[in-house]
Amino acid sequence: MNVKNSLGPDEIHPAIVNRIADIVAGPPSELYEASLDQGKLPRDWKTAAIIAIHKVSAQSQLKIKAGEAYEYIAEVP
Repeated sequence: MNVKNSLGPDEIHPAIVNRIADIVAGPPSELYEASLDQGKLPRDWKTAAIIAIHKVSAQSQLKIKAGEAYEYIAEVP
């Protein structure tokens, strides 16, 4: 991360993000690793809304197989 850039959309300066990255990343990382080690995930992590985004024009869609014209994104509540 370039610390000379201006504030991001979160309005936090990149220099501050660089300094606290290791501290802030620790607890979520530990939670994720414990979940994987135990083979258990929180219920919310197992639920997602699948959103299909069309990624090609109608003309080129005729040349590809059904389903390949879309990119799928999982939106977690």
